[in-house]
Amino acid sequence: MKKKLEHFWYYYKWYVLFGAMVLLVLVNFLVEKASLTEPDAAVSFVTMEEVPQQILDELRTRLEPLTGDVNGDGQIQVEINVYHYDGKGSDGVNPDDYSAAAVHLAAEVQNKLTDFFVTDEPELLQDSGALTAAGHWEDYGVLREIDSRQLSRFSIFVFSDGGTPLLDALK
Repeated sequence: MKKKLEHFWYYYKWYVLFGAMVLLVLVNFLVEKASLTEPDAAVSFVTMEEVPQQILDELRTRLEPLTGDVNGDGQIQVEINVYHYDGKGSDGVNPDDYSAAAVHLAAEVQNKLTDFFVTDEPELLQDSGALTAAGHWEDYGVLREIDSRQLSRFSIFVFSDGGTPLLDALK
């Protein structure tokens, strides 16, 4: 029996090792996929300005009770994305970060992954054709309660094919 195992290992060890590696990668992928949770809501900021983390946290805190557990996973999770992008290629910006923001933003618009967009560059989002203006930051009571003069001039955009229940709840 030992001789058969030695013979097998001698001729097939690379196949066995490759198969084990493929199995490990597959198991890792499945574990990662199973533990991945989709957010119940998503909001994206499109601006070249820094949005303070305190404001983002407060917005998340105010949106969670309005959102509810949409995906049924037992958790309420609101994702807030900030894209430092203006469509003009500003000076002093890392080109790699700028390009990454452009690609991520395009993917969100293409796949409709965001409930609404907040921007200080309304022309940029209007030109996409997929989004329409839904007012300004100050038009929504819940947003107005967040103490930020910086965001008072920001515009809100939603997908052209309809509003979003989350945005309606903010009034």
